[in-house]
Amino acid sequence: RIAGGRKLLPMPTRPGADEVFKPLDKAEIRKKWNIQQDLPIVLTTMRNQARKLYCELIDSFAKYKKDNENDPIARKAVLLIHSSGYDAGQEYWLHIYRLSQHKYMKFHYPDLLKHILHTYMCDGCGSKYVDYAIRLLSPTFIQGKAYLDCSRCGQKTLRTPNTNVGYSREEMAEVYNLADVYVQASVAGADEMPITEATACGIPVI
Repeated sequence: RIAGGRKLLPMPTRPGADEVFKPLDKAEIRKKWNIQQDLPIVLTTMRNQARKLYCELIDSFAKYKKDNENDPIARKAVLLIHSSGYDAGQEYWLHIYRLSQHKYMKFHYPDLLKHILHTYMCDGCGSKYVDYAIRLLSPTFIQGKAYLDCSRCGQKTLRTPNTNVGYSREEMAEVYNLADVYVQASVAGADEMPITEATACGIPVI
C-alpha cells in the first residue's frame, strides 16, 4: 500500500530474456548436437496448438524449397521444429508425409520428410537430440502417452518435449543458436517469448 491506504496495482510489462539467452559459438553448439556445420537451419519453437499454424508453416517451407530449386542454400535448408508434438493442435507429421508423397498436393516437394527435423528427449537414458520429424508418424502409445524408439538406448522411451517436462533454459539457448533464422507463425497470442529469446541469441526473426 502507499500513502492514503491506496493499493499500488501491478503494472504490465513486456517480457524479456535474461543472460541465459545470448549468442554462443555456433560451431561448438552444432558439434555438441551432432549437426552438420554448413546446414542452413530455419527454427521454430511453438506448442502444437491450432492457432500456431504448423501445417501452413510447413507449406511455406515446402514452397520456398520448390521455388528456389536452383539455389544451393534452399536445396540444403532444413526446418527444425521444437514442439510438444502430440498435443492439441495439428498432426503436422502427417502433413509432412502427404507433401512428400502426393503430387496432387499444392505444395508437393519430393522427399520433404528428409528436410524437416525435430527435437526429442528420452525418458529412459535422458538423451536430448535432433532427428527427423517424420518419426512422429509411427508412435507407440503407452498409458495414453506417445513414445518412439530411442536411437541412443534402444528403449521405447523417446518423446517430444512438452510444457511439463521439456528442455532447460540453457538447452533452449543452445537450440536457438543452432539456427540461422527463426520463424514464428501464429494467428493469435500475446508477446511470444521465443521471438524475444531468439533475438537475444542474435538469430534473425521472421
